[in-house]
Amino acid sequence: MVDDAQWIDDASRRVLVFVARRVAAERIATVFAARDAGLPSGLAELPRIPLTGLADEDARALLCASTLAGPDAEVIDRILAEAHGNPLALLEFAHHAEPFGVPGPRRFRAGVVDALEEQFVQRFERLPEAVRSLVVLAATEPVGDLGLLRRAARLLGLDAAELTLAENAGLLTLGPLLRFRHPLVRSAVYASATPEKRRAMHGALAAATDPETDLDRRAWHRAHAVIHPDEDIAAELERSADRARLRGGFAAAAAFMERAGQLTPAPGRQAGRLLGAARLRLQAGAPDAARALVTRAERRPMDAEGRARARLLRARIDYQRSHSPEATARLVDVVTELAPEQARETYLEAFASLMYNDNHPGRLKELGTRIRSRAPQRETARPADLLLDALLDQTMRPPEEAVPAMRDAVAAYRKAARSSGPWRMNLLCQAVIDLRDDEAMEETADCQAEVARRQGSLASLPQVLRYQAVARVSVGRFDEARAPAGVRTPPRR
Repeated sequence: MVDDAQWIDDASRRVLVFVARRVAAERIATVFAARDAGLPSGLAELPRIPLTGLADEDARALLCASTLAGPDAEVIDRILAEAHGNPLALLEFAHHAEPFGVPGPRRFRAGVVDALEEQFVQRFERLPEAVRSLVVLAATEPVGDLGLLRRAARLLGLDAAELTLAENAGLLTLGPLLRFRHPLVRSAVYASATPEKRRAMHGALAAATDPETDLDRRAWHRAHAVIHPDEDIAAELERSADRARLRGGFAAAAAFMERAGQLTPAPGRQAGRLLGAARLRLQAGAPDAARALVTRAERRPMDAEGRARARLLRARIDYQRSHSPEATARLVDVVTELAPEQARETYLEAFASLMYNDNHPGRLKELGTRIRSRAPQRETARPADLLLDALLDQTMRPPEEAVPAMRDAVAAYRKAARSSGPWRMNLLCQAVIDLRDDEAMEETADCQAEVARRQGSLASLPQVLRYQAVARVSVGRFDEARAPAGVRTPPRR
């Protein structure tokens, strides 16, 4: 179960939606609770059950059961009107209703969420000024680390012990970690602070964060504590992006790099960092966000190398968005012209695209001829070179003549370290399936799943898991496969 699904990060949402679509045949239910407004991509396509508010009779029963001394009739009527049957709103309004007889004129509200936020803000505004500053500080620190909050509070001349007043007001809970009563509390408190105050809070948290143990959190707070470009902070964010990338967090790495680009003083270097963020967004499976970053980078001054990187990224984005024959051919041409050192890897990717997405066998042979005429020759063949040769042989030569190259490629990959990109491993899996080598089939499929998860490559994960299921079914391990109905290997050309 995922509550408040509109607030989860993009990478988690993609994985959860991917799983939710594939458990229909299992005794598993996946439930997302989300607001209708701004429903995240992917969730809208799942079966939906609209939740309406409680009827007045049930809402009155809930109010009476949740309060020791029942509010008078006029207060109940006002609460019912404000809450629109929302159970959380009913409970919050009942516990914090002011003793009044005739309610004053009510302001128009866009919805019960606005009413709840106003309720939380009213409680927040009743606190002493120093305590309000502490609550804003807590809203600025997402982890709820009380030790860090105490250190930051001292730097601001505040006493963190006074957070108990906010706890008594029903805004947060103190314990091993500080937790807000509801995410709406945190967002409402943070939004209520002035930009200047928020920057001050981020600055105090950055100064209180240990640079030896939590470099990335420190860099993020420093980045939100400044207005003007700062190369020192931008460089620190870039290092955080590199660390996130190495542990497979492409979405986090892209966020770090994008903020680094925003804070870079030199326009040329800013363009380079924005292009780096675009590449990371593309690796995280967000081609539209990647395209927007490329557009922003292109508005800055760029040298010839930068323009080539932007053009190459656009070709990769178009390819990932459509995998059409036209986008595939354009990618091959652009890579051959601008990045010959990346050519063979890109040819493999392009070949896979057409093999899996085109229903015209002749186009695959045309692409094979195009690649074979352009592929640079290497003195020492790497596993990727052998795999490309094997795929070209499969497409352009009789089957029996392609088998030796296929066996050479499989043997080379089984000896190599597990560092290949998952899209390349998909091609290897297909070659192993065609060779009918059961042992290599399972080993290769497991390896590609491990690589995809380690690298956080969400764009290729669905195909990776598909091959792992195919491998299990092919060797008779049906219980382990647990594959959805209709799984089949791609057609061979």
